[in-house]
Amino acid sequence: MRSVTQHISPSRALESYETLQVEETYLGGVASQKLGRLTDSSFSNGFLVHGYGIFFTSKRLIGFTYRKITLVAYLIPFCIFLLWLGVLLPTMAWGLKVDPNGFPLPYPVYVMAPLLVGPLILVVTFVVYLSPRRVRMKIERQKPTSLPELTRRKPDLSLERADISQVTIDRNPDIRFPHPRTTFTMRTGQQYSFDIGRPEFFTILGAFCELTPPISLTPANIIAPRHITLNPKAKFGPDVSQAPDKTLS
Repeated sequence: MRSVTQHISPSRALESYETLQVEETYLGGVASQKLGRLTDSSFSNGFLVHGYGIFFTSKRLIGFTYRKITLVAYLIPFCIFLLWLGVLLPTMAWGLKVDPNGFPLPYPVYVMAPLLVGPLILVVTFVVYLSPRRVRMKIERQKPTSLPELTRRKPDLSLERADISQVTIDRNPDIRFPHPRTTFTMRTGQQYSFDIGRPEFFTILGAFCELTPPISLTPANIIAPRHITLNPKAKFGPDVSQAPDKTLS
């Protein structure tokens, strides 16, 4: 019996691939240090969960983690803080040994003051300004802005829109997370929750849920409703990919 093998030309294969993808539209997305994927463990959520990107197409929700960027940016002030403790604690121990009722210094004030105050000022400067700025700039450079770019990087999470049964926005009971919690419930019952600190995220979420067939969206117990926009026709904010009408053709 002879086997018949059908050969497809590269151009024909590319055409078939594009035909499959042409109906998937890039709606936009948000990537920020103020986004984080939550877990079922309160212990795990206590560590560095922020630094995340959530992007929507007409068929999928795709998540990318930027936790490594956040970790590296805040590692510098953490090391400076340890260095500060390394100076402060021996100084206090020496002072208590020499004079328990006072706080003598092993060296003159003009020598010890920079060692005791300088590192603390550096830590505050990094945590308040330098590290957030570094994270913001790096995430902005790596953030995908089109459908082809979404497929070039391995996602942390990819959910088919057809498998999502409900989206709920509510107050996070964990006081460590003051932003609204957005939960995607799958038809299997599995849930994926996110800490959302960017109000413009909800603009794209509204557009995503209003596609056909619509997804049930429940904005209950929102922390700051005046900052939440669920109008898909509203303009995207500055941290949102300005490409709601892009398609891969």
